[in-house]
Amino acid sequence: MVYEYPKESIPQGGDCADLLITVSGRAPGRECVLLCAHLDTVPVPTDRAPVVLLDDGKLHTGGAQVLGGDDRAGVAAALEMISYAAEHPQLHGGLEVLFTVQEEIGCRGSRDLDLSLIRSRYGYNLDGETPPGTLITRAPAKSTYRCTVEGRSAHAALAPSEGINAIQVAARMISQLPQGQLDEDSTANVGMICGGAQTNIIPDTVTFTGELRSFSEERFSHHRKTIDRICTEQARLAEAHVQISWEHGYSGYLIPPERQVIKRFIAACNALQIPHELLSSPGGGDSNNLNAGGLDVVVFGLGMHHIHTPDEYLLIDEFSQAVKLLARILFLP
Repeated sequence: MVYEYPKESIPQGGDCADLLITVSGRAPGRECVLLCAHLDTVPVPTDRAPVVLLDDGKLHTGGAQVLGGDDRAGVAAALEMISYAAEHPQLHGGLEVLFTVQEEIGCRGSRDLDLSLIRSRYGYNLDGETPPGTLITRAPAKSTYRCTVEGRSAHAALAPSEGINAIQVAARMISQLPQGQLDEDSTANVGMICGGAQTNIIPDTVTFTGELRSFSEERFSHHRKTIDRICTEQARLAEAHVQISWEHGYSGYLIPPERQVIKRFIAACNALQIPHELLSSPGGGDSNNLNAGGLDVVVFGLGMHHIHTPDEYLLIDEFSQAVKLLARILFLP
């Protein structure tokens, strides 16, 4: 069964909703399992035909563009599992496959997803750049912030003392804001700035945006308060005004090894004699939102290399090993 989520659920700027595909199984005592993959990639050129090359077992573009294995590899693996599950219902207790949209621009497709339609209690997000035999079982929370500094415009040559330079105030803020690796659990970054008009006008408005991530709720709260305090203090010292708004990206998660989703993975690795490793990731994805909704969803390693760059590639043997491992998890005791 294929269910397309309502048009009202399409995130802003999109033209496609999430898809949920359900394949019934009849293996006695077996649980229904969820797979997840996202349909979007980072931007690829649209003014020319895509380049995909296969050389000596290596799938790549020769540096012409990103390959888009993130997450076309995950979509391909999911489609293979759907086909096998439909042909062999006696080998599984049900398979659900969730294809999400707009993951690359903030996990928007999974952010407010109605999970009541999903029967599975755990699953595997096929979005891992890590090697086969790895799971990402821990990821941080993330929020973005937007800071708007309002100064006062004036002619830069005729009345410089009458203005309050918003760029200068913003620069003082940014120079003091926590950035980079803040502690063992937290990172922060200022990524964009916009403001000003002409060189002979003291700029009255500047906006900059940043992000904050942390595995620790306590440290996340501490760093957020620090960002707010620095921006407020610098605006006050300059007699400027500041507005700071925060947008929740996703919550963090940590899935302990005794959970069924991990035990089933380890058993399959042992059966295929593949070394296994449980990892933390400083990034986030759809798994964060699904875990926040009450599911146990880990990121399954597919062996992607140099994602989001023209040097991206997949090794066919490595990817095939990942797919075989996934099939072992789903279809064999």
